[in-house]
Amino acid sequence: MSAIVEIHRDRLDMHVSGEKVDMSAVLHSSDAELTVDEQADLNTMFLTARTNSHDLEVRPGNLYLPVPDSGNDCLHALCHVSVDDLIHEIVKVRGYGEYNKVADQFKAAETREKGSAKAKELERKMNGLFEEIKGKCIPFLLELTPSCDFAQRKQRVARFVGGLLVADKIPRLSTGSNKEIGPIRIDYKSGIWHPVCSARFPFSIPFQKVMVAPQLRLRASVLLDIQAWIAAQFARPGYLKAEPPR
Repeated sequence: MSAIVEIHRDRLDMHVSGEKVDMSAVLHSSDAELTVDEQADLNTMFLTARTNSHDLEVRPGNLYLPVPDSGNDCLHALCHVSVDDLIHEIVKVRGYGEYNKVADQFKAAETREKGSAKAKELERKMNGLFEEIKGKCIPFLLELTPSCDFAQRKQRVARFVGGLLVADKIPRLSTGSNKEIGPIRIDYKSGIWHPVCSARFPFSIPFQKVMVAPQLRLRASVLLDIQAWIAAQFARPGYLKAEPPR
């Protein structure tokens, strides 16, 4: 019931995202476990709200997906978002299909004879598996300006954290620098998606440069949770170290 109350407290948008779904059977069920489909249907209602495609106002909770047709106005191009880097931070790449086996075979082949035909063949296979993963992930930018700054119009820049919508069944890393919500559904792609933010990908640009509308918006309750988490992440002391290449 508290989740329903939160929806009504969210005054920015009173509409439920997605197509109408009859959830009466789920809500009256005595089963303790919800299926992933049922979780996605409920979370889409509890956590997300629809947006107006003509509303360009930059506000906390706006979630922006890539818009290739927008050219230089695409936020992902302006922020230079690297999908490959996001995948390495968020997805358990070696847990996908045969990737771990192929990667080990490639390493062994490179050790025996660097640049051999066998090694090149395994590298192509490994790259092909990575491209499969890439095809099942959608990068996003989530606007995280403090709500008080937005309400008082004190925002000077649009503050984003990068992340991925990861398709269901794709293994995801569980680390302190990642924050996962969902699963949810989105209007633009079929299937079930797991939004995962990474604190290692903060971006900011002058909000006047935001010339595209968000495709989704997070409701106030989940947005506050993410804002608190990202503030704690940014407060941690950092350090410099050398690491081997991935």
